Amino acid sequence: MRTKKRAFTLVELLVVIAIIGVLVALLLPAIQQAREAARRSQCSNNLRQVGLAMQNYYDANGCLPHSSYTHEYTYSALARALPYFDMINLYDKINFDVGIRQSPPSGDPSAENATVAATRVGLFVCPSDPNGTQILNPLWRPGSYVSNSGSGAGGGASTNTDGVIYSTSSTRFSGISDGLSKTALYSESMIGSGAGALASGTGDNAFHYIRVPTGVNPLDETACDPSGDWYENRNYAWSLGRFDSAQYNHHRLPNDKLPDCIAAWSYGWKAARSRHPGGVHLLFCDGSNRFVGDSIDSVIWRALATRAGNEIVEGF
Repeated sequence: MRTKKRAFTLVELLVVIAIIGVLVALLLPAIQQAREAARRSQCSNNLRQVGLAMQNYYDANGCLPHSSYTHEYTYSALARALPYFDMINLYDKINFDVGIRQSPPSGDPSAENATVAATRVGLFVCPSDPNGTQILNPLWRPGSYVSNSGSGAGGGASTNTDGVIYSTSSTRFSGISDGLSKTALYSESMIGSGAGALASGTGDNAFHYIRVPTGVNPLDETACDPSGDWYENRNYAWSLGRFDSAQYNHHRLPNDKLPDCIAAWSYGWKAARSRHPGGVHLLFCDGSNRFVGDSIDSVIWRALATRAGNEIVEGF
């Protein structure tokens, strides 16, 4: 006699589905954390590669590269150091006799350097950055890693710069009297979406929007009032050395709730920012790299930006 196989009842099937749903809900955060841990590790490794390239550039040239010279000739330090990333072929495509941007500036790359400007370099993008894989502007490609231009004192003006890589800098290690292991060289900062103006720069928008007041030099907090327009085109071009694309400073804390504020796109206050929970990666002039928490003391954070501030930095 044939025995009938017992099938699942509807209730039993629903119970099984519910159990699977609970298990997925429990496992999903762990999976996401594991993915972010891997992305964070890769981001840290990218920054170490930046440090190694800068050390090799220094050995060959006797100083660190600067990030810009004039408004048109604003090559980033990363662009200048391409041979030391084993990217000599890309470096050879740069025509340094003309600017990376058109002259007079139009916002577009010069015809001679259009290929370089539109080349994505994966090493220069943190995998945790949600905008890192997007094409913000078809003429440029973004970058996550930005050079330390200083503490942001004096409104962040380029004429009052106490960092290591900024406009017209030629920093030697002998001039970093605060110590190579206690002076920031590079950090990470969020890439914007490339969207237009926004009426508010508060909340989560602080991570990738910037306030752009005009006619203010030096900058002050009054000019950075969040009631004005904010723009989301930060870090849109790794090859462009202008402040909004290739530099940052320590006026605001890492991942500060206040949005960044840049006057005339060339100087101001731009924070280190990331999507890593709790902090940012910070590369030092000796090539070491560590994760710095959002809650770091502001005095210590600004002291880490200066090359010769004579501050005592302990316990961070």
